[in-house]
Amino acid sequence: EQILISAPGESRAWLALAAFDTLDKNEAGYLKNLEQAKKTNAKNAQAHQLLTRYWLGKNDAGKALSAANEALTATGRPEFNEFIGLAQMMQKDNANALVSFQRWVEISPGNPMAHFRLAQAQIAAKNKEAALKALDKALALRSDFVDASISKSLLLSQMGRSADAIKIARGVQASAPKAAAGYLAEAEALFADKK
Repeated sequence: EQILISAPGESRAWLALAAFDTLDKNEAGYLKNLEQAKKTNAKNAQAHQLLTRYWLGKNDAGKALSAANEALTATGRPEFNEFIGLAQMMQKDNANALVSFQRWVEISPGNPMAHFRLAQAQIAAKNKEAALKALDKALALRSDFVDASISKSLLLSQMGRSADAIKIARGVQASAPKAAAGYLAEAEALFADKK
């Protein structure tokens, strides 16, 4: 607050106040301070990101989509395509989500999360082969990407490739023995095999 008296345009100070608001569970103050941080510096990616995440967390797809589009326009940062795609998926607009995630992959081909999000949209669109390729790309870029491994295991189970699915699930179990995800994926593959 002292900083803002002498420098009211210091967006980082507004972000610091927003952080205090989260500790006090003051949602109205949090939103007000994030909006102020964004107003004082339209290119402040952190303020845009926190606002978009807030609306996604509230399952308000309309406000999340609006915030993400504004963020992309203001900052030009490609990762906001992820938030746009997530909001579109929340709205059950899989066709546009596919476009958003594909755009992110094209701009950031070395980002494993971009390929993973594209795979999620392709799974929702029931394009299993394309989703498998996207998951393979994500895992080629980051071999320890547990969410991508689990998604691939579950997808292979759905495609009738239970042995491959079990192999991946056991690999996850070996790398993260205390996490339930690998065991659940193996159970899914075993169940699919018995259908």
